[in-house]
Amino acid sequence: DKETCQTLMPLVNQIPAWGSLEDYLKELQDRYLGLLTEEKLESEMRQLQGKLQLVKHLLSLKTQVNEQKKVYSGD
Repeated sequence: DKETCQTLMPLVNQIPAWGSLEDYLKELQDRYLGLLTEEKLESEMRQLQGKLQLVKHLLSLKTQVNEQKKVYSGD
């Protein structure tokens, strides 16, 4: 929604801060993918899949926020 978009815009468009967060999230994603290939317990696999889903969502925030900005500003 518009309020969430306005709240997140300063973070995702601040290049140094977002770049650092994005690098960290990509490292987490790689780590979770590696663990997922090793994990045998179904419950652990589900936890790792959930963590991966969250990381993917966070990585897509910049795109989502900027797309919403266009919608709300009428661009």
